[in-house]
Order: sequence, then C-alpha cells, then structure tokens
Amino acid sequence: MGEKGELHLPDLHISGFRGIDNLDMPRLGRVTLLVGENGVGKTTVLEAVQVYATRGIALGELLRGREELSLEETSARFELDWFSLFYGRDATSTPSIAIGPTDDLLNVSIINLPSDFPDTDEGETDYDMEHTQRGFRVTLRDNEHLFSLSRLRLFRRWPRSAEPLPEIDCKFAPAGIMDNDFLERLWNKAGEERRENLAVDPLRTVLGLDIDDVLFLGTDRPGLRSTGRRAMAGVQGYDRRVPLKSLGGGAFRLFSIALALSNSNNGILLLDEAENGLHYTTQPNFWRTVFQTAEANNVQVIATTHSSDCVRGFAQAAAECEDVEGIIIRLERDDEGLYIVDYPEDELAIAAEHNIEVR
Repeated sequence: MGEKGELHLPDLHISGFRGIDNLDMPRLGRVTLLVGENGVGKTTVLEAVQVYATRGIALGELLRGREELSLEETSARFELDWFSLFYGRDATSTPSIAIGPTDDLLNVSIINLPSDFPDTDEGETDYDMEHTQRGFRVTLRDNEHLFSLSRLRLFRRWPRSAEPLPEIDCKFAPAGIMDNDFLERLWNKAGEERRENLAVDPLRTVLGLDIDDVLFLGTDRPGLRSTGRRAMAGVQGYDRRVPLKSLGGGAFRLFSIALALSNSNNGILLLDEAENGLHYTTQPNFWRTVFQTAEANNVQVIATTHSSDCVRGFAQAAAECEDVEGIIIRLERDDEGLYIVDYPEDELAIAAEHNIEVR
C-alpha cells in the first residue's frame, strides 16, 4: 500500500471500538466525507483509523485527549482507563478491537504483561512471562506488539523475532484550533521540501485574501516575555506582518488544514468537522482544493461534517473533479446498532446540480 494511486483504506471494518460494536464501509474514496447527527460516531471512526495507521501508538493519546482516567485503588493514583477504548466499557470481560481494511485487520486486545516489562520505549527486547500487570497486544499479519498502559504513558515492546509494524503517516486535524508548536513543525517540514505554497495558496484562492507569504515568528528578544512563535502573514498594503489569527478564524483554520494536507504525502489526513470556521460560500472552492491536492500528493482524506452547506460544497467539487473519487457516507444508528448509507459519485453529481439534501 502507499504506491501512487493506491489507497491505504479501500474499505474499512471497525468492531469493538468505543461506541462501535460492528461497522463495515465496503468502499472508501480518495476523499470520503462522513455525515450524520451529533454523537452518531463520526469522530470515533476517525480515531479508529488513527489507531490503525499508527499501529496502536495512538491508543494512549486518545485516552489522554479525552481525559479518560481511572483511580487505581491499590496505589491511590490515576491511570489511563483503557477499557474506555472498548465497546461497552466492560471491565469484567476480555474485550478486543479490530480495525482496518477487511484483508489487513489490526487487532487489539487486553492481556497480562510480564513483571519485567520495562517502562521505556527503546525497541525490541526479550522478557519472561510473569503475569503481574495489564497491557495491550496489537497484532497485524501475524506480527505482534505489546503495550503497557500501567501508568499515564504508553510503552511498546516487540519480541526480537518480530519486525516492527510499519506505521502509515497519519495527520489528525481536530475540530478546534491546532497547536502552534505542531503547526510550526509542519511548516518547517513543508519548507524543507518547498511545499509552503500548498498551505498559503488556499488563503488566496479559497478566501480571496491578498497574502504574500506566511512565517512563524516569535518574541524571544532579551528583556521581553516570550509569546511563543506565531503564524505571521505578509499582507499586501501593510508594512508590517500581522498575526494570521487576526485575519479571522477561517483563515487560520484553512491554513492549518492546508498545511496538514501538504504534509500528508502518501499517507492519510483525518479532518474532523471540516466546515468549522469556513463560510458556506467557500465550501466548493475549499473541497476543490482538497480533492486536487489529495490526488496530486497521494493522500487519502477522511473527513466529517454535520453541515448541509459542507455536503453541498463537497458534492459540487466531486462532480467537477471527475478524476478524483469522492464518496459521501451517512452514518445512522438504530436499535440494532450503527449502519451506513453511501452515495455513489453519479448521485453526488445529481445532488449537487439539483441541490438535493444527502445529509
């Protein structure tokens, strides 16, 4: 997987993860938009894909991000509540998770770990199986990693006889504001590979801003309190740079998404609540940019929304970008669980032309 034109996830199966008992998506596109009501499970699907792409590394991050902790009675300290990751949060059973394309499933289960399982992450090791603590077993294609979640960190080990599981480059653009430090790292990487224009151009083409360039600058001069490094834009007609955030939340949101997309070559970009901060009139141009950049850089994009304007913009862009496969999947839940309704590309074109609601 990962060759030009191939998708890491041509389809997707999720079982036993958070609020998803069992879910199958028989077909994903170059760009897939998940729609549905709040709380139906759209973000959970993105988190599942993140677990698959990172080969389990994201497990601890997801727990910390939602502050899912439990108080350990024997030690009177908080630890990561790993049962929160499993369907039903049933701490009395031995639950398991399966995520991935149907022919390449990543499996996660809770196991007992040896007493000498080290709390470091330095690579392969040998160990004696003396069952005294809990952790995860993560398997893919008969290869195995073990994770310790006994404290507020995640530690990985694999037997010397096994090869490390290769991770898929996966960026997660959350619904809120991205961290400046994270964005600066992405910006520096884009600069090394001369791809800064992929993050700046959408500010002009989608929002119509007269921006020359963007730099990350800080106030680290002696005697001045540091405010950290910020994205500063060169705007036509201004002698001094201005903070990109001062141009509006939409500008900063679009820059963040475009920057993450430009750094996801041959990987996966997960975009939660894609419509956030963007005016409804910009949606077609926004999605056109996403389609074109994803195709040019071999990125698979999976996004979520509950906005009808976002859906219409997506449908219009999918109809115009005929060489890029765009798919809308609606998630719905009934008494039997979560299920999907998908919309082929020809239906998206009709919906866009006649302004038909597919949300």
